[in-house]
Amino acid sequence: IIDDAAPARAGPRNRGLRRARAGVTAAFAVGGGLVGVFTARIPALMDEMGLSTIRLGVLLLLWGLGAVATMQALRWLMPRTGSAPVLRAAAPLSAVTVALVGWAATYGVLLAVVTVFGMAFGALEVAAKAQGSAVENGYGRPLMGLMHAGWPIGAGLGGLAAAACAGANVSYASTLVGAAAVATPVALALGATLLHR
Repeated sequence: IIDDAAPARAGPRNRGLRRARAGVTAAFAVGGGLVGVFTARIPALMDEMGLSTIRLGVLLLLWGLGAVATMQALRWLMPRTGSAPVLRAAAPLSAVTVALVGWAATYGVLLAVVTVFGMAFGALEVAAKAQGSAVENGYGRPLMGLMHAGWPIGAGLGGLAAAACAGANVSYASTLVGAAAVATPVALALGATLLHR
């Protein structure tokens, strides 16, 4: 999906393109960081909620299905709205839903919020890639690899932070809420950098 085509001829010196490139990179980093924290603390989640491997498998399946469902739905939505509004909503929603995962008190609630987290994450991924395509068009050269490098960097930092929390005996809930507290301001700030339709 390539939207936001209007600014594509502005040239690489355009400040708007540079801001959008930074914003897309930050969006990928937010997504990677949240997933890194979420997955690195799965052993603590299993201990605290007494989850069997089967229940964990169901949980991760619903996370993936939520992401896939949203990705498919956005095939029809984003050509009408553009990627910027979707990304402005999806990035902070991903952070908020990670906190809700940490606060889930029962397995049923956990399944529900993990599914919503998957949906938000799926929207973030698709919208960031669409926005990145617009940035590439503006620069006239491939840049997606550089922008998407934010994802593994975020995932690595999130995993290291989660490991440090585990070593310090920080609870699963506190780790996820802390990750959301760090990610939310970044997710909100990147919204101002994006290219418009």
